[in-house]
Amino acid sequence: MAQVAGGASQDENRHSSKRTAAIVVACIAVAAVVGVGAYFFLSQRTAASQAQQNDQTTAPSTEADSSEKTGESTTGQTTSNTTTTDKSEETTSSETSTKPKTDITYDESTGSVTSATYGLSVTLPSGMTSQTYSDGTGITLKDSGSGMVINVWAKANDSGQSLDYVKQVAENGHDVDYDATGDGWFVVSYWNDDTGYYVREYVNDSRILALEFTWPRDSSARGSQIVEDATPTLNVAE
Repeated sequence: MAQVAGGASQDENRHSSKRTAAIVVACIAVAAVVGVGAYFFLSQRTAASQAQQNDQTTAPSTEADSSEKTGESTTGQTTSNTTTTDKSEETTSSETSTKPKTDITYDESTGSVTSATYGLSVTLPSGMTSQTYSDGTGITLKDSGSGMVINVWAKANDSGQSLDYVKQVAENGHDVDYDATGDGWFVVSYWNDDTGYYVREYVNDSRILALEFTWPRDSSARGSQIVEDATPTLNVAE
């Protein structure tokens, strides 16, 4: 009996040792599996976090590039618009410079002054020098022999000025030596210091046409003669 009991005890010990070893191996295996899983999980999480940081870092750079491109595009448009404006201004300047001047003309050889637009014709002394107004509304004639200056000009009566008002402006507050008024025209003559003035203007609803004669006092006789010779040749359409 003692031997049987002793043998059983040894068998139980061997079985107990095997179970213990199996349990230890199983625990080690479980720990290994858990460790691998944890490592894999942490690796994936770290990779995802790194990718998110990279995206955040790249986004501002992309926005900056986009902003720079937009700025470049806007600058290009502005330059193009400026160039277009400059060309437009150049075209306008060119058109202005080529715009026809008044058709009031003077023939130096005959002394004839004409305008088809205003139906004007008058004969003045020949050989005078002439210069067109810078704004193209008339001409200035100068007689070197007498020092007389004659201005012939016309402008649109846009403000509807009356004959009486235009006459008052022509008198300019001077003591008039001679004046006359007709159907759509007037004449005033006066002295201003040593300069004589003879102004003849035609006024209607569409235009104001003027002939202004001035001469120095020491050429009074010559000035008066020019006016007297020109008056019968003067014709102006209504």
